[in-house]
Amino acid sequence: MFRRMFDYFRLKPKVQSEISTFIVIGFIPGIFAAWKVFAEVLEHLGFTPDTKLQSVENGGLIMIGIGLLLFAVVAFFMFLGAVLHAVFLTLFGHMTFWEAWDATVLNKYPYHWFK
Repeated sequence: MFRRMFDYFRLKPKVQSEISTFIVIGFIPGIFAAWKVFAEVLEHLGFTPDTKLQSVENGGLIMIGIGLLLFAVVAFFMFLGAVLHAVFLTLFGHMTFWEAWDATVLNKYPYHWFK
């Protein structure tokens, strides 16, 4: 997989932009959702902007948990974006879902996509 990682740069520019759209579909909304989850969790736990982490019992552990939660939210939205992109490629790219999934997630591109 690491060897195929750089194949992206050998793709036709149009294909590069189409492959990259799943980042916009998944990552950007994931960041906004993670920010909303972060704010809600901190408010529920009683954290304010002027709360010192040292003054809260297990404050460091709570922040590590919140960080892991944020990562999980972004990863979930990236997964949704990859699925939506694979469905899009299946409907409009004349390929099977699993070929589209491989192109989106595993960097296994069809030969005709290269320069």
